[in-house]
Amino acid sequence: MVVIDYGYTRAEQLAGRHRGTLKAIRQHSVSANPYEAPGEQDITADVNFTALAAVAEKQGLQTQKLITQSQFLLGIGEADQFADAFEECRLPQERAKVALQLKHLVTPAGMGENFQVLVASKGVAAETVTTLAGLSFGRKR
Repeated sequence: MVVIDYGYTRAEQLAGRHRGTLKAIRQHSVSANPYEAPGEQDITADVNFTALAAVAEKQGLQTQKLITQSQFLLGIGEADQFADAFEECRLPQERAKVALQLKHLVTPAGMGENFQVLVASKGVAAETVTTLAGLSFGRKR
């Protein structure tokens, strides 16, 4: 199981690294007031990754260390992993657009550090799961 979402660990929540767990999103802006624009905004909540991991473990799954989306995406392949994203680009503007989209996925200013990745498995050898490159981010292979 691979869970990719925004949220926090229990320790981060207790330390105040959040503005509440319930939020509303409208036109790329975040609000804490879900009643502000009924029908015009999405209401969502941050994932409590500590609780999610605890439930997974209670069901017999083995969980891996929580990592950021940036660590996971940069670690899942070779250095040229995203090269194929540019194959369809014919114009420099198209290449620039794709580069900005990829940058948004992996940089701290984008979604790279806001989204967390939790991997849990059952019936799979731990060695097999940890060979998923994103889980060995920063380690030499």
